[in-house]
Amino acid sequence: MTMRLKHLISAVALLLLTACATRQPGEFTIDRSIQAKSQNSRVEFIVLHYTATGNEASLKILSQQNVSSHYLVTSAPEPLVYQLVDESRRAWHAGNSEWFGRTDMNSGSIGIEIVNHGRKDDGTWEPYTAAQTAVVSALLKDIVARHQIKPFNIVGHSDIAPQRKIDPGPLFPWKQLADAGFAATPRYAAVSCNSRSQNSPESRAFFCPNGGGTLGPAVGSLVQNKPLAQTLRLIAEKGADCFYLDIPGCDIARGIVEGQNFNRPQAPGGKGGSMTLADLANYQPALRLPVEGTYRGYTIKSVSPPSSGGLTMIQMLKMLERFPIGDASQGFGFASVKTATVMADAMRIAFADRSQWMADIDFVPVPMRGLLDPSYTGLRGAALVPGARLSPNPIAGDPRVYDTAGLKPSTRLAVAEPVTGPGETTTHFSVVDKWGNFVSYTNTIESSHGIGVFAGYTQADGTFKNLGFLLNNELTDFNTTPTINPYTGGPGFNDVQANKRPRSSMNPTMIFTPHGEPLVAFGSPGGSTIINSVLNVTMNLIDHKMTIQDAINAPRLSVTGTAPTISVDPGYPTATLDVLRSLGYSVPAPADIGSVQAVLVEPKTGKQYGGADPRREGTVIGLPRK
Repeated sequence: MTMRLKHLISAVALLLLTACATRQPGEFTIDRSIQAKSQNSRVEFIVLHYTATGNEASLKILSQQNVSSHYLVTSAPEPLVYQLVDESRRAWHAGNSEWFGRTDMNSGSIGIEIVNHGRKDDGTWEPYTAAQTAVVSALLKDIVARHQIKPFNIVGHSDIAPQRKIDPGPLFPWKQLADAGFAATPRYAAVSCNSRSQNSPESRAFFCPNGGGTLGPAVGSLVQNKPLAQTLRLIAEKGADCFYLDIPGCDIARGIVEGQNFNRPQAPGGKGGSMTLADLANYQPALRLPVEGTYRGYTIKSVSPPSSGGLTMIQMLKMLERFPIGDASQGFGFASVKTATVMADAMRIAFADRSQWMADIDFVPVPMRGLLDPSYTGLRGAALVPGARLSPNPIAGDPRVYDTAGLKPSTRLAVAEPVTGPGETTTHFSVVDKWGNFVSYTNTIESSHGIGVFAGYTQADGTFKNLGFLLNNELTDFNTTPTINPYTGGPGFNDVQANKRPRSSMNPTMIFTPHGEPLVAFGSPGGSTIINSVLNVTMNLIDHKMTIQDAINAPRLSVTGTAPTISVDPGYPTATLDVLRSLGYSVPAPADIGSVQAVLVEPKTGKQYGGADPRREGTVIGLPRK
């Protein structure tokens, strides 16, 4: 073969290969090897339906007519599950519906039809079978885990379309499904297993189910607490006495008292609690009037002592009221240096007073009126200088002269520093109903997992009966060592005493318009930072004119003692932090502060809004008006 021929053959081969590799117009390939990090499922809801007819008729209607569902669960002794529509496609099952303000339910939901044969001769509905309930529960668990659907987005058709569907129809098995448990959320999985959760064998088994008792549940895995379900049923059936009293048929009080006697093996020299059945039986809740004050014409109402939240926050607001906060032209814009310094130092002053004067008013004379008296807050707030750091660290003042006419100030004795508990396991929710009734509710067991021990007792056969709820460690909200009130010379107001309630930082709050109309209900978890979280949101709403969600989302500033140490959320302006450090404030690395949940009613229209904190797994739930 000649060299010329070889070159000709090579050229023809190359031409043919090029022709084969060349794409025709409109042709393309897709590379799916890389997936974006920022994505989630299009599915947000699960809607449960009932069919009111038999298996064959249900299947025919859903597969051949102008309605459909992703899944159909039959009523056979061993129920079959038909998938009639792929989850990536839209089924026509929700119709004209609404949930959370969403009206496109077909687009964002998975529909599950459960076969029910309809009304019986007596007019009642056939119940679902236990086998159906078990299958639906397993199906829900699978869908929730794959699409990360939140529990409150699992609804019945009557919830999203009350004008067209009646509930109960065949009585959806919500109770049985609740007994089946819930899917572990990312936050629950992250915080479930820690050192405190391992204080007792029962809490370790529940909160650390993986890794031989060292790891929490996987995200999306099933979490069940059947002992708690049984305890709640018992209280529902027999009333509150079943919780407080050791009476026949009620063993909750026994479980509380015996549970708090537990001595954890990690502390061999420790000592269990000393509460008795008589102590529990004698406990009485106290109904107290809220603490009340004003800020720029708005009325603020919050919880009264022994919680320090209301008094401390309102005292801060009164000290700050003289500054034009919110006016950026004067240097008082959001998170500016002037705004940050007066806020931080107002917190330092108020926490100094909190440490001395706030405690259980059934045991000590808390000077509530004096702490909020305009003359006293003016005196205390006079030390605030915009753009400067208060030095030396503030000490508690003496508000008693402003609380009781004619009382002369006494000589101050030794200094006592503020004492604050850890306060890591607190819950807050806020509610407004269609009649305009507000609730702001905060509840706590103090530290993470309380004492790390479930209420319960050892039975005759040696097994432990778990009642399903943790016991708190609220004792740490007292002064952990005895103190002296430097003004009275007597014991510290928050020192431990029998039957005394400890000081807390809980701060469920409501704001009322200048005309007295309820406007906002809100609060937060977060230990002693609760007070400052609520303060930040209050000022964001009133001073900075933010919407409820923006007021919650905005980065916060917090000081929970007298030292110039400022905690901030991620996102707080770096330029402001640099100036604060130059002024001598200590500013640790940013970390989330609180988790405010709020509801608001627009006075002119009556329209209701909710705000949920993205820092934790809070949410807004809007129910249809029925």
